[in-house]
Amino acid sequence: YNPRDIVSGDFYWFKQKKEHMIIATADCTGHGIPGAFLSMLGSELLNQIILGPEIKSAAKTIELLDIGIYNAMNKDENSISYDGIDLSICIFNKTNNNFHFSGAGRPIILLSNGKINTYNPVLCSVGDMTKRGEKPTEIDIPIKKGDRIYMFSDGYVDQFGGPKNKKFLLKRLNELILSLSNTPLKNQEKIFNDTFNTWREDNEQVDDILIMAVEI
Repeated sequence: YNPRDIVSGDFYWFKQKKEHMIIATADCTGHGIPGAFLSMLGSELLNQIILGPEIKSAAKTIELLDIGIYNAMNKDENSISYDGIDLSICIFNKTNNNFHFSGAGRPIILLSNGKINTYNPVLCSVGDMTKRGEKPTEIDIPIKKGDRIYMFSDGYVDQFGGPKNKKFLLKRLNELILSLSNTPLKNQEKIFNDTFNTWREDNEQVDDILIMAVEI
């Protein structure tokens, strides 16, 4: 978790509700104060959605969040806001080991048996789905002990650097995750930070950064 400015437009969110564990990582439009405002709004809406009526669906959570963000940012009919949130939501059921994913603009990476699987989201931000008639999809993902799930904003992969001053890109992130297959998660934060700083060199950080990893 590495904001570009003092406050961040990225946020992470976790709640446990009975047998369900709900994890979200989000990337709000902009950074600094505008992004932080949207982060607070998104986090509070997630609290209301998850801790209110019984919600067990990641896709339904995104659908309700989209409506909440859209209504909050477009109170004036004559004024349309283009602010939104890209996020991924994972719901784990501890009783039966079910794992569901839904995303809006942000994928997740599953590392299992030394192989990478990427699960892609709907390519539409939360706050934009209602007016575009889009619906989030829910993916049921088989998991087992030892599997790792990586959730992340786009700040890490979009950073310019390296010998040709190009973006880090998802390909290098996948390679980094694979190289850490035998490294405990608690030791990975420093490696991710060191890799990022080596790549960035003297370039400015272009965006807020958030990477979260969960091991089953």
